[in-house]
Amino acid sequence: YNTAATRGFVFVAADAAHTLSVTATATPPGDASVLTYQWQKLSAAGRWQNISGATSASYAIASYADADHAGSYRVKLNSTNGGEELTSATAVLTTAS
Repeated sequence: YNTAATRGFVFVAADAAHTLSVTATATPPGDASVLTYQWQKLSAAGRWQNISGATSASYAIASYADADHAGSYRVKLNSTNGGEELTSATAVLTTAS
């Protein structure tokens, strides 16, 4: 399967909603039901941690708050038919000035 992800910095107004998303195409086409997703956030200790319940092609943040949501995000993709695990580019979420 192939992936495409937005790279770089994402600037979000305080208290605004935001959604991160990834586009994945199964190979052969039409096999998308075998793809699995796990969004992760980089911890203060420098380790990627799974975000509970964030297991779809998009991750919605209902109301952005610096302390809770600023940071680096990525998504890991797996294929239940034995394909190679892929990791998206990192998106860095920060407050717009």
